Amino acid sequence: LSEPLPCVWAFTHQETPSFQSGPGVAMASMGLQGGTARCYDWYMDYLKCHDESKAPTLQLRKKQCSEWLEDYQECLHHEKENMRKVLVDRERRKQATAAAAAGHGGH
Repeated sequence: LSEPLPCVWAFTHQETPSFQSGPGVAMASMGLQGGTARCYDWYMDYLKCHDESKAPTLQLRKKQCSEWLEDYQECLHHEKENMRKVLVDRERRKQATAAAAAGHGGH
């Protein structure tokens, strides 16, 4: 093979992410059970930010659109949501332990 195979998950160096089209748009829009993927709207917002950006370089556009990318990543992986659940659960256990100790220590 003299030419590299196209990658559906990433843009090549010749392509610019586009709000209208691109290989990533097609894959990002397909849900596992058919229909629209759950994070498609977040992804489109990120691409729209890139398209509307006035930054002269891709690196600066990525920096400008980092909050949109962060929202998209959170939709995909729920890392912030999961961390919040861990912290809330830890605090509940801490308070329950403190309440149990206070209840038994007074007698």
